[in-house]
Parts: sequence; structure tokens; C-alpha cells
Amino acid sequence: MRTERSTEVLAGRYALLAELGRDGAGARWLARDAMLERDVEVRILRPPFAEDPDLAAGLSDALAMAGALSVPGLPRVLDGGLDRGVRYLVREHVPGETLRERLDRAGPLAPEEVARIGADLLRTLALAHREGLAHLALAPERVLLGRDGRALLLDLGIGQAVRAAGRADAARLLAPAAEPPQPPVERDHRADVHGAAAVLFEALTGRPPGAERSPRALRPDVPPALDLA
Repeated sequence: MRTERSTEVLAGRYALLAELGRDGAGARWLARDAMLERDVEVRILRPPFAEDPDLAAGLSDALAMAGALSVPGLPRVLDGGLDRGVRYLVREHVPGETLRERLDRAGPLAPEEVARIGADLLRTLALAHREGLAHLALAPERVLLGRDGRALLLDLGIGQAVRAAGRADAARLLAPAAEPPQPPVERDHRADVHGAAAVLFEALTGRPPGAERSPRALRPDVPPALDLA
């Protein structure tokens, strides 16, 4: 079995039903847990996560810490392991769409919704930081907008493991899409503060931050106070 190919059943238990998305770290799949008869999300990671012992150990430690957190803004980590050379993790399936999917489908969000998403993300990040976990790879692709109204953070632990392993290809492994972003200077919670601000800017304006730092310059109908944020 290879990371780039689908497989009908993973680890003799998880039937892969549909691919939900793909990024530098690997693919996300909707799957059916045959043992517990429930839908789950399976993250099938790229080969370095199985082949690099430092990365594999760091990922195991980070996911154990993330799995111990009881935070409404994080899908619960349920399982994980190595199956025929492929590293995978299993987490709670929360129906919804990523912020990227929402932006592609409907364009920029209302300021009130952006404020709710921001409150959810910052609350989750604050709790994670308190436990020594940083995300380090925030992007609209890693924010899930649940049908129940929650904004959830995906992939907590993966970025920290990649950075801790000191891999030269960290930017590629953590890229939310085909074009890897420039890695932030910070390697701790400060990167998450900048990342969250960038995600919310894009949610509000439909564009990632660039030379234009004023949301109102791109979207005049937003409240003036947002230019002070």
C-alpha cells in the first residue's frame, strides 16, 4: 500500500469511502470503522512520517498530547499506527467543510461569522499552548467549519513534530496546497498568533495577507474597528 493510492481497508478495520482533501502532509479520508460501526476520518500521511524515526517519534508524542486534550475545538484522536509501511491516524469525523472549501464555494464570510470563528480558534490555541502544543501550520484548509456551528482546528501535533525533527522539507510537508508557504520565523506559539491572524484576514477578505494590510481596503463594508485589530 502507498500513501498516494487509495486502499479499500486500512489496518484491517477502516474502510476508506471518499477522499476529503489532500495537502503536503498527506490525504484526509472519510472512512468506516468496521469494529465500532461508525464513520471516522483517517489521515494517511506521506512516506517521511513512516520512514524518518525522529519524525515518527515526534508525531507519536505530539498526538498523544493532543489526544489527551479535552477541547471542544479539536476533533478527538481515536487511533493511529503503521500499516504496511504507511503511517496513519484516525480521528473523530465532524461533518462540515473546511474554511478553504467555504471560501471557494461562497466567497468571504460575514464579519460576525469571522468573529465567531476567530473566538473558537483562539480559545482552542490558548488551551493547546497551555499544554505545550503549538500548531505551526495554520491555514484555511486546516480549519473545519462544523455543521453544528463550531470552528475546529485540524492537524494539531503534525506541525510540531515536523519542526522538531528539523527536516529540510518542512515547508513542503506542512504546505496546505501545492504551493508551499514561506515558513514563519517563529517555531512556537507566536507562529500560531500570526497564522490565526492570516487565516481570519483571508476569511474576511477572500485573499491572504499581502502588501495590503487593511481589510477595509479590500472590503469597504467591514467595520472600521477591524483595521485596528
